[in-house]
Amino acid sequence: MKFGKTPLIKLSPKKTVEGFLGGAVFALMLNFLSSGYLGESKWLVCNQPELTFNIFQIIECETPSVYKA
Repeated sequence: MKFGKTPLIKLSPKKTVEGFLGGAVFALMLNFLSSGYLGESKWLVCNQPELTFNIFQIIECETPSVYKA
């Protein structure tokens, strides 16, 4: 409310254009910064033959080339 003066829509009067743009920029920055870290995670890039819920399982695989810089 301190920074936003331009209302976004009349349906929700406390939402502002400035808040929408700030949230979008923050979300994009967080996505950009976390993608490198998440791309190194074996849990996210390796194919799994079966669905397991053991978080202590060690995953051994070669990281696909599409995830390498």
